[in-house]
Amino acid sequence: MFVSILIFTIVLLVFWIFRLQSDISKRKETERNSRSTEEHFKTLFDIAPIFIDSFDVNGKCHLWNKECERVFGWSMEELNAHENVFALFHPDPAQQKICKKLLLLEEERNT
Repeated sequence: MFVSILIFTIVLLVFWIFRLQSDISKRKETERNSRSTEEHFKTLFDIAPIFIDSFDVNGKCHLWNKECERVFGWSMEELNAHENVFALFHPDPAQQKICKKLLLLEEERNT
């Protein structure tokens, strides 16, 4: 009886080890694919001939691709160092308020 329980336990342990190894292999494969996909989209983001940007309601820039840099002449770091980034694009204070309101509405819609 003891021997059969021991054999059963060993078989279960071996099965569990193979299953764990398979899970680890799948996870590593998924991570490799994810990195590859991320690098692909990063490349597309950087070489896209259109503006790709994103600002939060406080004016902090979260996305700013190379085309934006080329056309406007500012890096994302330079934008985020500016006290009022909306003033760079919209000198009129009324337009700045409209931009902030639109961003607030978008943020509310996404939550």
